[in-house]
Amino acid sequence: MYPSTSCMAVDLVGDVHLGDRLRINNHKFIVTILKDDYHEVESAKRGSTIITNMDFGITEGDELITSS
Repeated sequence: MYPSTSCMAVDLVGDVHLGDRLRINNHKFIVTILKDDYHEVESAKRGSTIITNMDFGITEGDELITSS
């Protein structure tokens, strides 16, 4: 478990955009930071590895999904 991080790396299986609402293990959050290869981007495509914000603990292998 990584309890004190403020961002995470994610291997995308779908597209993601700034402002998207996402969920990991019942924790909902809005994407306010999105980086691809250390550059800030507006969106990222499936197959990319990105860095995004979060403010809760995660465990390697947790599943990130879109939320409504």
